[in-house]
Amino acid sequence: MESHMNLVVLFQRIFIWVDFKLLFTSNTDEAMLKEAIRGEETSLQEYKNILKSEKFPERTETLLQNQLDRIQTNLVQTQEIKNSIISS
Repeated sequence: MESHMNLVVLFQRIFIWVDFKLLFTSNTDEAMLKEAIRGEETSLQEYKNILKSEKFPERTETLLQNQLDRIQTNLVQTQEIKNSIISS
Protein backbone atom coordinates (compact mmCIF):
# COMPACT_ATOMS: atom_id res chain seq x y z
CA MET A 1 0.00 0.00 0.00
CA GLU A 2 2.87 2.37 0.77
CA SER A 3 4.26 1.89 -2.76
CA HIS A 4 0.86 2.74 -4.20
CA MET A 5 0.78 5.95 -2.20
CA ASN A 6 4.34 6.75 -3.32
CA LEU A 7 3.23 6.45 -6.95
CA VAL A 8 0.20 8.65 -6.35
CA VAL A 9 2.35 11.34 -4.72
CA LEU A 10 4.91 11.07 -7.52
CA PHE A 11 2.28 11.55 -10.21
CA GLN A 12 0.80 14.51 -8.38
CA ARG A 13 4.24 16.11 -8.16
CA ILE A 14 4.90 15.49 -11.85
CA PHE A 15 1.63 17.09 -12.93
CA ILE A 16 2.13 20.08 -10.63
CA TRP A 17 5.69 20.54 -11.91
CA VAL A 18 4.60 20.33 -15.56
CA ASP A 19 1.86 22.92 -14.96
CA PHE A 20 4.27 25.18 -13.06
CA LYS A 21 7.06 24.89 -15.61
CA LEU A 22 4.73 25.58 -18.52
CA LEU A 23 3.76 28.89 -16.88
CA PHE A 24 7.35 30.07 -17.32
CA THR A 25 8.21 28.58 -20.70
CA SER A 26 6.91 29.35 -24.10
CA ASN A 27 3.96 27.05 -24.59
CA THR A 28 5.38 25.62 -27.75
CA ASP A 29 4.52 22.11 -28.78
CA GLU A 30 8.17 21.15 -28.36
CA ALA A 31 8.36 22.49 -24.78
CA MET A 32 5.18 20.65 -23.80
CA LEU A 33 6.38 17.43 -25.43
CA LYS A 34 9.74 17.67 -23.64
CA GLU A 35 7.93 17.93 -20.31
CA ALA A 36 5.62 15.04 -21.20
CA ILE A 37 8.66 12.92 -22.08
CA ARG A 38 10.39 13.86 -18.85
CA GLY A 39 7.31 12.91 -16.87
CA GLU A 40 6.92 9.59 -18.69
CA GLU A 41 10.61 8.77 -18.13
CA THR A 42 10.28 9.55 -14.42
CA SER A 43 7.13 7.43 -14.13
CA LEU A 44 8.74 4.57 -16.03
CA GLN A 45 11.76 4.56 -13.71
CA GLU A 46 9.57 4.66 -10.61
CA TYR A 47 7.49 1.72 -11.80
CA LYS A 48 10.66 -0.26 -12.57
CA ASN A 49 12.13 0.53 -9.16
CA ILE A 50 8.99 -0.44 -7.30
CA LEU A 51 8.53 -3.67 -9.25
CA LYS A 52 12.17 -4.61 -8.52
CA SER A 53 12.20 -3.69 -4.86
CA GLU A 54 8.88 -5.00 -3.62
CA LYS A 55 6.86 -8.17 -3.83
CA PHE A 56 3.21 -7.81 -4.78
CA PRO A 57 0.38 -10.29 -5.14
CA GLU A 58 0.40 -11.70 -8.68
CA ARG A 59 -2.68 -9.75 -9.76
CA THR A 60 -1.24 -6.46 -8.52
CA GLU A 61 2.13 -7.16 -10.11
CA THR A 62 0.42 -7.91 -13.42
CA LEU A 63 -1.53 -4.67 -13.18
CA LEU A 64 1.62 -2.67 -12.42
CA GLN A 65 3.50 -4.37 -15.26
CA ASN A 66 0.66 -3.54 -17.67
CA GLN A 67 0.77 0.08 -16.56
CA LEU A 68 4.55 0.12 -17.00
CA ASP A 69 4.11 -1.25 -20.53
CA ARG A 70 1.58 1.49 -21.34
CA ILE A 71 3.92 4.15 -20.00
CA GLN A 72 6.69 2.76 -22.20
CA THR A 73 4.39 2.82 -25.24
CA ASN A 74 3.29 6.39 -24.46
CA LEU A 75 6.91 7.44 -24.07
CA VAL A 76 7.89 6.02 -27.46
CA GLN A 77 4.87 7.63 -29.14
CA THR A 78 5.54 11.00 -27.51
CA GLN A 79 9.21 10.87 -28.55
CA GLU A 80 8.15 10.07 -32.12
CA ILE A 81 5.77 13.05 -32.16
CA LYS A 82 8.50 15.33 -30.77
CA ASN A 83 10.98 14.10 -33.38
CA SER A 84 8.49 14.68 -36.19
CA ILE A 85 7.87 18.25 -34.98
CA ILE A 86 11.59 18.99 -34.73
CA SER A 87 12.32 17.57 -38.19
CA SER A 88 9.51 19.56 -39.86
